[in-house]
Amino acid sequence: VLFKALDFDIDISIQAGTKYLIGHSDYMLGTAVANARCWEQLREYSYLMGQMVDADTAYMASRGLRTLSVRL
Repeated sequence: VLFKALDFDIDISIQAGTKYLIGHSDYMLGTAVANARCWEQLREYSYLMGQMVDADTAYMASRGLRTLSVRL
C-alpha cells in the first residue's frame, strides 16, 4: 500500500484492495495502475474483459477509505 511502484519504473502495478481499501474480506476488489505508456492498453483490456465494480463494493470501498489511515 505504501510502496509506489511507478516510481521504480514498473509499467503496471496490480494490487488486491480487499483488505486494505475495504477493511474486510467479504468483498472482492483490486486496483490496476499503469504508467502513461501502458495505460491505454490496460484500460482497453479492462473494458473488454468487463472488469467493473458494482455499487455495493464501491460503497464499501469508500467507507473503508475513511478508516485506512487508522488501520495502517
